Amino acid sequence: MRKKGAALITGGAGFVGSHLARRLTRAHDAVSVLVRPSTSLDRLGDLLTKVRLVYCDLRKPEEVEHALRAVKPRVVYHLASSYFNPPDLSARDHYEINVLGTLNLLEAMRRYDRPHLVFSTSAAECGSGSAITEEAPFRPTVLLGAAKAAATMLIRAYGELYGQSSVILRAYTPYGPADRPGRLVRYVIERALQGRAVEMTLGRQKRDFVYVEDVVEAFVRAGRKTRLRGVIVNVSSGRDVPVREVAALILKIMGDPVPLKLGRRPQRPDEIPCLSGDPRKAKRILGWRAEISLEEGLRRTIAWHRSFLKK
Repeated sequence: MRKKGAALITGGAGFVGSHLARRLTRAHDAVSVLVRPSTSLDRLGDLLTKVRLVYCDLRKPEEVEHALRAVKPRVVYHLASSYFNPPDLSARDHYEINVLGTLNLLEAMRRYDRPHLVFSTSAAECGSGSAITEEAPFRPTVLLGAAKAAATMLIRAYGELYGQSSVILRAYTPYGPADRPGRLVRYVIERALQGRAVEMTLGRQKRDFVYVEDVVEAFVRAGRKTRLRGVIVNVSSGRDVPVREVAALILKIMGDPVPLKLGRRPQRPDEIPCLSGDPRKAKRILGWRAEISLEEGLRRTIAWHRSFLKK
């Protein structure tokens, strides 16, 4: 029998996934984290004694079916994903990780009790815009956005064809402790702690920043909405902030230990000028809104980095 409350998290060793795993261990009888054999488990830390690790490559259907059969989850949180335009990922990589992996998961779920699905898509599937609604057409301008849009459409089709319940969360710019190297907030904090100038582009591109604990709360709430099928919900604050202002705010909180040097790095040719979502549907569907202000979230993240360096 499937354990009451059992959850499976794909990408559970990643940034948002590890925070979600930590939260769910306090609420579920069993939490399983699906990872590839080559995945670093550093973010899971003490959780390794509290979660079940399931080694699986989502690109291989037989491994996905075995994982679903072994775990028998009530809810699948599908966070496994490629990243924004890393130089070592091709179009095929984005397709295999996001589209083929999602298809294999949907097929396995269809065969094994159809557990509820919460999918983490990308704001990039709609392209540039401010206060983008969930009804906006897909207009991706980057490979990740195109792949995520295809995965979203697959999930919605499985809802129509097979009754697969799902909520599709479009998280805008999550930030917080244990973020990936190279991401803006982590980069600025680390440079400041190292006593090195923060070198950036002109920093005019705008992003909608949401603290990771708020993002996780949206996932938890979506996991309870088992009667919904293919519903897209923005996880956003509704504020689009130039990244140069975020960098300046981080340095201000830290006491301006190093200079901020704008225009020192070239902007990527495929940089999306603005990514910001309308948060009203999240309030209506999930009863969710971003509770932690940008400044408070940055303070918490800075404190975590300082504590991490002392370990």
